[in-house]
Amino acid sequence: MKYLLMLWIAVSILCAACDKQETASTPKQAAPVASTTASSDTVYSYQQYEKLFDQSSTNLVFPDAHIVKHTTDTNLVAIDPADSFNTRSFLTKNGEQSNDTTQKQLIYKDNQGDAFTVVDVIYLPHSLGKDMISWPSNTLKQKQNEPILDQYDTCLISYNNILIQITRISKTKPLNLKQMKTKISAVTDYLQKELN
Repeated sequence: MKYLLMLWIAVSILCAACDKQETASTPKQAAPVASTTASSDTVYSYQQYEKLFDQSSTNLVFPDAHIVKHTTDTNLVAIDPADSFNTRSFLTKNGEQSNDTTQKQLIYKDNQGDAFTVVDVIYLPHSLGKDMISWPSNTLKQKQNEPILDQYDTCLISYNNILIQITRISKTKPLNLKQMKTKISAVTDYLQKELN
């Protein structure tokens, strides 16, 4: 009986020690991470997207370029569903064949020189917030020693659920960084003016 009592006490102490060690080594749960999309983000309707684009052809002005072309008809693009992770078969609002295309384009030509600026206006169903998403560095282009790479520049901006891709292309000479910055500023100013 004495051995049984000692065994019971030893097991109790061992269990208490194990429980204490487990509690000490168990990591605390992390606090929930705040969503990157603020609750105040506006999701613009498809009609607002269409209105923004329609007004862009006259109201989005670059001081050193003029518009030469913009999407006027339905630009229906069929895709392999696997290329959209089986989300849709057409680049349209509902993913089916319809007139509600989710990409439209404006093309500007510099007043001086041979450079073009292509502005793609893209509709998304969900907000990505207001942000510059991408503007690749020229460093990589310069390291490649390929002059043609200096004749291309692109930037991607999100304004809630509307994406704007600004692409600059020159036929013959390197692009000027200042001119790209001017285009980006014109687009961000235009979005804030039209969508606020």
